[in-house]
Amino acid sequence: MVDRARRVPIRGRTGKEVRVASTRVPRVRPPERELAPIGIIIPVRDRLAPMARTLKGIFNQTLPPSWVTISDLGSSAEVAEALQGLAETFGFQYLRIEYFGIWNKGLCFNTALKNSPEAMYVMQVDADVVLQPHALEALMRALQDADAVVSVPLHEGKRMSEWSVGGCVVFPRDWLFETRGIDEAYEGWGNQDIDLWDRAQKSLRVARVEEDLSWHQPHEPQESRSDEVNVEKNLTRRVQQWEGANLPVNPDEWGNGVIDG
Repeated sequence: MVDRARRVPIRGRTGKEVRVASTRVPRVRPPERELAPIGIIIPVRDRLAPMARTLKGIFNQTLPPSWVTISDLGSSAEVAEALQGLAETFGFQYLRIEYFGIWNKGLCFNTALKNSPEAMYVMQVDADVVLQPHALEALMRALQDADAVVSVPLHEGKRMSEWSVGGCVVFPRDWLFETRGIDEAYEGWGNQDIDLWDRAQKSLRVARVEEDLSWHQPHEPQESRSDEVNVEKNLTRRVQQWEGANLPVNPDEWGNGVIDG
């Protein structure tokens, strides 16, 4: 496939071309509206195919976010160029972080957190999660009685597991800075965002929104998910933390990814 806006083939790390949903946006943008006091960060690495639908879902919110940052941790040059083109299409910020190691969602999210505008709340949305148009309105209603909220997306018509965060969660920005963001000790796939939610439950008023506010786009599993040793290491760390191990979270530098340009 060719990105018609950029005229370059879109390929993943294997060199195989990937399909991307249409990036067409409304010819006439809606008039200026009230913005939610929520900024959105989308961590991504070589996950291009679902991004157009994800960004459309955010763009079409009845209560738009204050800002959106696509945080790209070391995608291939072709995918990075296409992601930047999508960001420009929707008017969102794009950060490309130079990185060659195993996937680190904490570094990706935290770097964007430190390099995005201020907002009362910060929402983390996975690259494969599509928000319903009223999602931010519903989340803001829930935040009237809670400090942090989560809405677990639907997957193939069913709710993802009850313990999962699922890539649709909102925290106070100040709390994220005070607690040093996502724990960057988690590398590869799994448990880093659940650990963050576990920490929030211990110090904030939290709420789970049961209304269907988002859905998860099917895709091939991340390569790092097959690394059973690393997955087990992440799970062990999260369980230890939940049980009170109090392992240090980003004790030294954090969120210091090197931004390209």
